[in-house]
Amino acid sequence: MESIAKIVMAFLVLFWVGAAQAGLPVRIQIGEAVFEPEAEVSFRRNLRTLSTPPFTLKMQAPDIEAFAVFTQGREGQPMQVFVCNEVVFSPDLRQQITNGRIDIHTAMVNGRLEVFVTQGCP
Repeated sequence: MESIAKIVMAFLVLFWVGAAQAGLPVRIQIGEAVFEPEAEVSFRRNLRTLSTPPFTLKMQAPDIEAFAVFTQGREGQPMQVFVCNEVVFSPDLRQQITNGRIDIHTAMVNGRLEVFVTQGCP
């Protein structure tokens, strides 16, 4: 019985956490300023609920600090995020991003991000 519980728990962890895709080329633009991460950026698919975004973009060090500097003072401006050289979402920057993570909500996502995260760049 204990082994069944472990299998069920492992399945639930995989289901809730979702799959991550790393290595996709990412470029972020605010106005004329462009930020290109040096390290790989990962996209994590999250469990879809009303309060959880479908995807989270996560940067690695040293890009986290560099991106915080990049976003400082640009609050309220439109931010375009390119993946595989296509704009996949374009939110307004609400505040400086200091943790290297961007939660990507459904209203901001075009259908191409789902394709890139699951299949990679064409």
